[in-house]
Amino acid sequence: MDERFPTPVGPRVAWGIHVFTATGALCGMFGLIAINDNEPKAALLWLMAALVIDGIDGPIARRCQVKAALPKVDGYVLDLVIDFFTCVIVPALFIYNFHLLPDPVAVPAMAAIVLTSLFAFSRSDIQTDDNYFEGFPAMWNLVANTFFLVSTPRMVNVVVVVGLCALTLSSVKFPHPVRVSNNRAVTLPVTVVWFGTMTGLTIIYPTSVWWAQLVLLLALAYFAALSVRRTLSDTHSIAPAF
Repeated sequence: MDERFPTPVGPRVAWGIHVFTATGALCGMFGLIAINDNEPKAALLWLMAALVIDGIDGPIARRCQVKAALPKVDGYVLDLVIDFFTCVIVPALFIYNFHLLPDPVAVPAMAAIVLTSLFAFSRSDIQTDDNYFEGFPAMWNLVANTFFLVSTPRMVNVVVVVGLCALTLSSVKFPHPVRVSNNRAVTLPVTVVWFGTMTGLTIIYPTSVWWAQLVLLLALAYFAALSVRRTLSDTHSIAPAF
């Protein structure tokens, strides 16, 4: 029990927190509208807004003991439903609509993203005790954002999509950028710089800055290094998860 919240908040406050969580779905809906209107900048900004909401609603709900105040509403399930929409469905459509993959493989790639993500979201072992994800956690919103802002070649994007779909079904460890426990003093600043740079590049689009693109790639390289180190510490991590 959090000492700052010795008792659960009242039902009204708890409902307010759940409604705040639910606004992430509205961000996803507005992202879909932006995609339909052929406005990639707006779509990415809505996805990033959903990411911010997803990052702060959980800690608030846990500290306020929302589950105790509203036992019949499962905030975890609510969060999963919203995440599948904003982290998988909307980004998959973004990748397809803005031609980030070669046309012949675009639809099969979308199908692979959606199908493998379903298994990621249904895993009972999705996260380790030290806050690493088991397998790629289907955060395709960040993948689509990086593809678009860094202007990676479409064939490179194909390789990345295939690789991440395969890793979704593995037990390779991926760090949670905010909650991961080891190297936290470095990981949190890297996360802040990475997210700030991504936001800045999105805002100034269609203008771009090469060093900002490099910052995005270096941050991803850092997270990849954490993943490799944590995976190698578990001799069974490279085995299929299912």
